[in-house]
Amino acid sequence: MPTYTVKQGDCISSVAYELGFAPRTLWNHPQNAALKEERQDLHVLLPGDLLFVPEKQPRVEERATEARHKFVLKNVQEVLSVRFLRDNIPSAGECYTLIVDNRVTCTGTLDDDGACLVRIPPASKSASVTLGDPDWGEVYELKLGHLDPVEEMSGVRWRLSNLGYLDADENGSGSQDVDQAIRAFQFDQDLPTENGLDDATRQRLKDAHGS
Repeated sequence: MPTYTVKQGDCISSVAYELGFAPRTLWNHPQNAALKEERQDLHVLLPGDLLFVPEKQPRVEERATEARHKFVLKNVQEVLSVRFLRDNIPSAGECYTLIVDNRVTCTGTLDDDGACLVRIPPASKSASVTLGDPDWGEVYELKLGHLDPVEEMSGVRWRLSNLGYLDADENGSGSQDVDQAIRAFQFDQDLPTENGLDDATRQRLKDAHGS
């Protein structure tokens, strides 16, 4: 397989895991240099991106015969980091329940920044976070690996939605609601609103969102 075509929900970690590679092996391969330069973040790809996949190289270990040897397979995991704010104030100390792919469950409390950081399998596709009581608290559904690059309008819309500037159902590129959300974000970030969706706004949006 010389190239892999990225699908919605893919990231370098999930693709590498499914193909039997370490994520950095693919991301740092010289033939993926152009993709790395364009996307910058190995967790944020765009459907249709082409990823070069090298041939697997066997690893050779020399050991003595008539003896028992132990080999340890490194467990590659990713970290899911989600931050919650109410009126721009971190929801520090709130209890949460996290379910990943409907099978991995963990509980904890949000840190001082209102964030939970949990190690998850690299091929995870979805997660559900419940704040407060696990039976009737606030539930947030997450699609892992689905965020498009901020250079794409779809990536801009979802970041604005996640930051509370746009309803999740809003999907009209260039619509009045999106334009108003962009201006509201620029106002809160002390950015000039007359420039429209410029590079400075995209970068600030990426920084504020965390990816």
